[in-house]
Amino acid sequence: MAKKAPVTDKPLYDLIPSQQTMYIMLKYSLHKEVTQIPASIGINAKIDFDLLKKAFNIEIERNDALRLRFTKVDGKIKQYFIDPYTVDEIPVKEFKSKEEQDRFFLKDAKTPIRIFKDETYRLIFYKTGEKYGIYFNVSHIVTDALGAAVFYMDLLAVYRALLNGTELPEPLYKYEDHIKREFEYLGNEKRHNKDAEFYKNYWTENGEPFYAGVHGPDLLEKARRKDPSIRVPKAFDPIHDKIVVTTKYMSEAETNAVYDYCKEHLITPECVLLYALRAHASKVNYRTPDVLNMLMCGRRAKKQDKFMGGCITQPIQIRVITEETDTFNEAVAKVSSCRTSLLRHMDYPYLEARGMQQQIFGYSTSQGPSCLMFSWLPIGYALNESSFDVDYTAYETGRFVMPLYIFAIPDPKNGGTEFRYMHRTNLISTETIDLLHENAMKTLRMGMDNPEITVGEILDNLDDFTD
Repeated sequence: MAKKAPVTDKPLYDLIPSQQTMYIMLKYSLHKEVTQIPASIGINAKIDFDLLKKAFNIEIERNDALRLRFTKVDGKIKQYFIDPYTVDEIPVKEFKSKEEQDRFFLKDAKTPIRIFKDETYRLIFYKTGEKYGIYFNVSHIVTDALGAAVFYMDLLAVYRALLNGTELPEPLYKYEDHIKREFEYLGNEKRHNKDAEFYKNYWTENGEPFYAGVHGPDLLEKARRKDPSIRVPKAFDPIHDKIVVTTKYMSEAETNAVYDYCKEHLITPECVLLYALRAHASKVNYRTPDVLNMLMCGRRAKKQDKFMGGCITQPIQIRVITEETDTFNEAVAKVSSCRTSLLRHMDYPYLEARGMQQQIFGYSTSQGPSCLMFSWLPIGYALNESSFDVDYTAYETGRFVMPLYIFAIPDPKNGGTEFRYMHRTNLISTETIDLLHENAMKTLRMGMDNPEITVGEILDNLDDFTD
């Protein structure tokens, strides 16, 4: 029997496209541990946890994403917002070391959040040595990484106001209002059709894409033993979706060089870094000029989106074809131009764009031309706007459906950038990540030293698995 709607006078909403994308990953993961965001912030100041609990109860009213609930009606997922509520008890943990702290939170991070049992997040306050902190593990269907950062920032701002006896910060914008705007777009047939036409041209203008895995062509070659014409193998594997996170670093000097380049060329760091990663993918796949990668688009360009909880992020598929005669400048510019074009249509649902791609090229559900997804997350800088000295730690969920998800997180403490490579272990080894990162850093160093160096010259200086 289908579950009936809860007894409520609150409006019931369908999932918006961003949430649907996250739910698809949850639905097709046998382990159900792939769609939550577990992280902690360590605060280098003494925190009154009773006052922080009071701040959190105020935050529940300010941040309506904390009041989302989910149900199923006739087999279809619905969501609704409950009234503000009060939390009487918040767990407080004390740890002797950062290692003990991380072990505890890593175990929780791998424990699924049950959104259909009225659990949308878990919150823990903690103290490790002299450092106080907040651990927040939230369903990705409830919020995205930037929405979680908004939660941290606003909670600390409310706490600061209570501590100093000053006025509360400006109210956050409502996620419920954003949901309504999303459905207005979906109902705008003219705009929706215009975006669909863009994607139809995008997928067809250069023919079928090529799967350039960071792990090399072995997966593709295996598929070609049955069908030599295949360009995109099956990489989706929910049975073996165990992941680990391998962390690498880019130095302060290298990070500053990227920032200086971006400032001079009016380009974003994520475009420069994405090109460096795709240079490796090209090198280890017959020097292919055709590489398609996914870029997680935060979709928070407007003020109301930057100061709002909820999940609004969507992947976009950056497909760039570079010639070996292109310069580093020209190759990065191609990435940037492609990104800009896609951002003009960022409201078009990813699942519809993906479905169109499947239909045009005859892909099955388990086929996709992208091996990796990349996110540029300047969360550390955003958190330090709270006027607290904050350290940010993200935890792995233990399982993930994609082969590789890369987070680049600039660190305001040391000026460098942390790369977190979340990779599926049955397909991508730690040694592969070592080579990927080293090739990406080589590419950046060559490009920063000589922006007129050609793509061919860059590939000549990168290592392959056979080197």
